[in-house]
Amino acid sequence: MMFRKLLIATVATAAIAPFAIAENQVWTSLELKKKSEINSKFEYTLNSEVRFDPDGDTETMVLRPGVGYKVNDTLKLSGGYRFSSTRRSGDDTIEHRIWQQAGYDLFEVGSLEVAGPTRLEQRWRETNNDLGLRIRQQISLEHPIECTKL
Repeated sequence: MMFRKLLIATVATAAIAPFAIAENQVWTSLELKKKSEINSKFEYTLNSEVRFDPDGDTETMVLRPGVGYKVNDTLKLSGGYRFSSTRRSGDDTIEHRIWQQAGYDLFEVGSLEVAGPTRLEQRWRETNNDLGLRIRQQISLEHPIECTKL
């Protein structure tokens, strides 16, 4: 049974891989989380990303601190700030974003949990006065690994 699940995950990953390779970037990401010692419903996060171009040079660096509040067992509201610096031919791009996110559970099928965080971002670049809006929808699947305690 466990082998079958790993095989399905491997095939799904292989099917998605050509789309990831087409972008010609490698991303590394680190996320730190800390629950508040005053109120356990609050969580502080710091996400950092470094993206490399096909030649291995650093292309983009991102820092995204935030604060989340667990409303109940199925809904978490978060918000924060994102700074990114992208190196391109010509002028580099410095970008700032304020973001808000609602993370929620959609449904469960057996031990598989499907969640759908939605993020709204207001972004602006240092080179112009325009404000851009971006909405991001993510669908995630979560399944516990057998023989683990978490």
